[in-house]
Amino acid sequence: MVGADESLNRTGVYNGVLMQGQANGSDAPVAALVTDTDPDSPTRWGGPFGKVARVEQSSAVQTVEQATDAAQTLLDRRLTFTRTLTVTAAPNPALEAGDVITVVFPDGRQEDHAIDTVRVGLTAQEPQVFVLHTVSPPTAATLEPGGRPGVYVNQAAWEQLDEAVLV
Repeated sequence: MVGADESLNRTGVYNGVLMQGQANGSDAPVAALVTDTDPDSPTRWGGPFGKVARVEQSSAVQTVEQATDAAQTLLDRRLTFTRTLTVTAAPNPALEAGDVITVVFPDGRQEDHAIDTVRVGLTAQEPQVFVLHTVSPPTAATLEPGGRPGVYVNQAAWEQLDEAVLV
């Protein structure tokens, strides 16, 4: 590695998911809002990140439990900030987009990153440039249906969305 440039982006990050469902027109609709309730999380619901909820609908979701499970799955995938790393390195033709590599930083940190793009110079003297994104397990929100304030169902879900940014 010759050099690295890091950037952080909150595009596509939300801290709550409202999942709505209805089996058919004669059944009552169901809704569940799952939020990040970790008090130490920078993306916690109502914390410094605010309230940013993704709203989803599915006719496959027919019960509150299904709505809660689907919302939790979507939330787990989007609780982390998008971190992009651009690495300049000696040319390595074996690496291509989709590969996962371990980047060792000068301070000794080691992180796994997936290669998004590879730019190859026109001459042998030009370095290869890789645009990477962090590969890390998602931060899980606390979930216990009916027992914790991070799960709201039906009318309570809608009430919690007051002052939230919907995406």
